[in-house]
Amino acid sequence: VVAMIGAFFVYALLLGVGKARETRGWQETPCVVSRSEVVEARPTPNSPLAYRAAVEYGYRVGGERFLGTNVKRVDGSSSHAERAAAVVERYPAGAQVSCWVDPEDPARAVLEHGTMAPLYTLWFPALFVVAGVGIAVRALRGR
Repeated sequence: VVAMIGAFFVYALLLGVGKARETRGWQETPCVVSRSEVVEARPTPNSPLAYRAAVEYGYRVGGERFLGTNVKRVDGSSSHAERAAAVVERYPAGAQVSCWVDPEDPARAVLEHGTMAPLYTLWFPALFVVAGVGIAVRALRGR
């Protein structure tokens, strides 16, 4: 059971690493930021305000113009306005930046790659896999 739980978390972390690596193979393309602002919203009437950096940027692929809106592969809101403001500061309107465009679907683009942090924490659940297998082997040998 210990090994299975550890294996589940190893798998989940490897999935995260795979998703983070996805954009690293995309084509680097020059982009121009056309809009950059902090947007606040209240998802439900009783929830606290959520802040999101709304960044739009234009780029060309094969002579065709595209408009991107993703800073990262998966963007989300935060209850911390300063996080959204930091993104807006990095990508002010009018700035010329690089974006990464999916060569198979040029309508998909990001300004930043995802974090590889899951790779750095992979060792911890791997210890549970090794320990669980060790416990099982020892138990079977004892019989």
